[in-house]
Amino acid sequence: MCIRDSEGTVPLDLDVLGLKGDDGSLRVDVTATDASPWRQLARSRTLVLRRAGVSERREQARATADSVAAAAASLARQQQQLAQQTSDAARNAKAGGENGQPMSFDAREKASQLAAQQRALQQQAQQLQQQAKQLTDQLRGAGALDSALAGRLAEAQKMMQEALSPQMMQRLQQVEQSAQRQDQAATRQSLEDLSKQQQALREQLERNAEMLKRAALEGSMETLRDEAQDMANAQRKLADSSGSATAAQRQQQAERLARQAEQLSRDINQLTRRLRESDAQRGAQRTEQARQNSETATRQMQEAARDPQSAQQATERAAQAMQQAADELAKARQEQVNDWKRETTSELDQSIQEMMQLSQQERQLANAAQQQAQQQAQKPQQQGEPQPGQEGQKQQGEQGQKGQQGQKGQEGEQGQQSQQQQQAAEQATVQNGVQQAAQRLQEAARRSQHVSQGSQRAMQEAVQRAQEATQQTQKGAGQPGGQQQQNGDASAAAMRDAAEAMERAASSLVRDRERASRARSASGLPEMMEEMQQLARQQQQVNGQAQGMSMMPGGESGSQAQQLAQAIARKQRQIAQRLDDVGGGDASGRADALAKEAKRLADAMERAAGDPETAARREQFLQRLLDAGRTLRREDEEKEGPRESRPGIGTAAFAPPAIPATGAPASRVAPPTWDELRGLREDERRAVLQYFERLNKTGAKP
Repeated sequence: MCIRDSEGTVPLDLDVLGLKGDDGSLRVDVTATDASPWRQLARSRTLVLRRAGVSERREQARATADSVAAAAASLARQQQQLAQQTSDAARNAKAGGENGQPMSFDAREKASQLAAQQRALQQQAQQLQQQAKQLTDQLRGAGALDSALAGRLAEAQKMMQEALSPQMMQRLQQVEQSAQRQDQAATRQSLEDLSKQQQALREQLERNAEMLKRAALEGSMETLRDEAQDMANAQRKLADSSGSATAAQRQQQAERLARQAEQLSRDINQLTRRLRESDAQRGAQRTEQARQNSETATRQMQEAARDPQSAQQATERAAQAMQQAADELAKARQEQVNDWKRETTSELDQSIQEMMQLSQQERQLANAAQQQAQQQAQKPQQQGEPQPGQEGQKQQGEQGQKGQQGQKGQEGEQGQQSQQQQQAAEQATVQNGVQQAAQRLQEAARRSQHVSQGSQRAMQEAVQRAQEATQQTQKGAGQPGGQQQQNGDASAAAMRDAAEAMERAASSLVRDRERASRARSASGLPEMMEEMQQLARQQQQVNGQAQGMSMMPGGESGSQAQQLAQAIARKQRQIAQRLDDVGGGDASGRADALAKEAKRLADAMERAAGDPETAARREQFLQRLLDAGRTLRREDEEKEGPRESRPGIGTAAFAPPAIPATGAPASRVAPPTWDELRGLREDERRAVLQYFERLNKTGAKP
């Protein structure tokens, strides 16, 4: 830690001072002596420092998790309200522009106010990102940060960073500039663009809020489990030390453990209430059992504190009950995570089934519309032209049949219109079903990364195609007979397009379902990061093989090199295909961009695999893959954020003591550079570097 004053900062290493959690306190004061002949002294006030213990750090982590989750939910609600206000303002501006009215003062102020409110929300999003980073550090300090929870928090931070996109700032500047120019049309357009950007941001914030809420619940279950486990160990230790401690010491420890167990019961009860409010019933059932076991342990420890005769037996029973509470809390988290995963897979199963059924209904409607159009086209042919010998007979019966033909024609047209109206109603029902399925899938995507962006885009395309089919069908209803054939063909074609879009959406959902069934976590983040790391290793092999083409017989233009280039390009396309498959869970769209770049690289490698520009692109692509798979980092690899410079004012100069100093000996043989090693495999590079390291050791022989 550091002590900061107006003159500077003085660091204090608490580990060197021997200050541990729950081991006492440290008193710090500062004494200053001036440079006068009298050597006057001044002493600061005394600071009492105490490092928080493990229990306190766990409690702080739970409080921070709850605060971050609440802040994320509040930010999502505020963004939803602001997006609605912006949409209303855009409609009002459009109505004013149609009436030819100039932009009013209230409209200008409203646009500027909306831009200012959005900027304020952007600042809140930045603060929320810092709070999520703080939560990660606190959970790590409390020992409750495993890979799954770290992945969820890392993805939440990444999504928050991507929410602060430059596009949003550009939209805000456009709104402010158009409002200052009093340009009615430009203001309306800029407000519409801002509203679309806000809707996308709202969806991302809602997804982020749900992710942080689940991370907070998981963190609470994990920290309380650790707390119960430590408490059970302490109770067993107290029961085993009955002969080595005095009665007063045992009573004091029993009272302290009883108070801790009572507080733990209250914390578990609060967690159970939050789980029920979040509709996490499986976890709530387990935590309720853990609370009962914790209360049993509390009563046993209170009995041990009151009755020294039965203290050992009561403490042993308390330790057993507390161990059961710890086990129940561990099961609560695992079962709740599995329940969240089953919830996602069930939603995917339902969506797949519905899309397949709607596709079949859509194709049946398309066949019916096509058949009706063909019947309409055959009517003029069925009427035909009269034969010459039948002309007189036709004239004789023409007047007698005129009324009957008119009545039949009217009834036929009414029947056709009725069929078209029924067909339009059935098409509207199909469209409504697709829209409801898309809404449910969007809700599922907020809770899990297993619903890919590709599936969401496919569902939106299916909704759009269904809407177009409905519009075309309604357009054909009520048309005169001459146009019914043309409208019927167009309606059938639109319905077939909608059915194909639904089938593509179902196929994408099937791939998501397969990935979700293989995943070990509820969010899918650890699996996605692991897949990115595997792809990065494959890309390293591709780069190494491409680099070694120049050493083949005939150089890069030889026949063997050309065959190898084709094989390397196929491997590059396989990497692109895998990025398409697994990158749908990346809400940022970074995996889609990587897949496109991999395809472009494969095309370039087929033309000229040894081209220096292509080689540079391969190395850059590899770095992007490594960055994508490095979201889960070890604690010692964690970045501390951007560095900040500060002036050296008020800091004491450091003069090194006069002691002999010797540096490390220079290398006798310079090791090879990365460019010289990049054509080798990883194990070969390691062997070469180890060889040069042995050469450069003092007294070593080749």
